Amino acid sequence: MDSTSSTDIVRSGGVKVLIQSVEKKVSARQLETSTKALLGLATNNTMSIKELVQDGAISALTSAVQLSVQPTTQKNDVKSLLETKANAVQALTCISSVAENVSLVVESGSVQAILEILSTETENSALSTSSMMFLESLCGHGGALDELIQSADVDTIIQSLCTHPDNDKLHLAAMKVFIDLVKKL
Repeated sequence: MDSTSSTDIVRSGGVKVLIQSVEKKVSARQLETSTKALLGLATNNTMSIKELVQDGAISALTSAVQLSVQPTTQKNDVKSLLETKANAVQALTCISSVAENVSLVVESGSVQAILEILSTETENSALSTSSMMFLESLCGHGGALDELIQSADVDTIIQSLCTHPDNDKLHLAAMKVFIDLVKKL
């Protein structure tokens, strides 16, 4: 998504439509597509991030992170739901890159939701990596670090490291989280 496309989406009210699509949870494929578009907007520029925050994307993305995959879920839907979660985590990471948004992201319950991903979706390397990178992005912010300390399950982070021993991005992000947690204690 280029800056012209994102500007057009923002100007036409498309952000609200995407957020409503995520909130309604119509289908797994639609959730995946909508969160991918929101990620594109969050990745593109600060103006888009501001619009996402104003229109309520943090809450919608946090609820997308909290989606659960049931044993009866179809295989294609499982893939779409996992992709939805990854898109939502990455979008929240982009949104929290703007310092004034960090407290809003933390207050949305996203830290707990993402720690839950690390606990339950351990086999998915890309989702685990995105989740750990989200936690890493919060470490530079005092209030977010306090929330992380209160809710961090060190065993969950270690389990993620052990499950993906060859994932350098995950390990680097986890080490930064551990270093910041130790500094704070």
